[in-house]
Amino acid sequence: MDSPANDPEMQKLIAMEVADIMKDTTAPTNWPDPNRPGVPMFPERDGAHAIQVPDLEETEIVYYWHQNGGGWTEYNHQDAEDFLTDEDMKGWIYKGPIVTPTQINEMLAAER
Repeated sequence: MDSPANDPEMQKLIAMEVADIMKDTTAPTNWPDPNRPGVPMFPERDGAHAIQVPDLEETEIVYYWHQNGGGWTEYNHQDAEDFLTDEDMKGWIYKGPIVTPTQINEMLAAER
């Protein structure tokens, strides 16, 4: 049987749970540490994060955090020379990390 972590609906539910937990503990722009705007949850890990960009037609977009250099890119394969500027990130509202099936399995195992 496939792990629940491989189910896209399960991934979406967990992402929504993380966002719901964070909504009461974060600044209005939702950055996990209001003293470090622009730095996501789990900054020590590379990964995809859901960001709300109010000025765009499709407001929730995936951007990629690169812990080595501490910057954001539009695509996972990009590197430091492609990091977005503070101006690019103006108005962003952090929604939460997009967890992988492995991370979901780790969370499920920790609950048992």
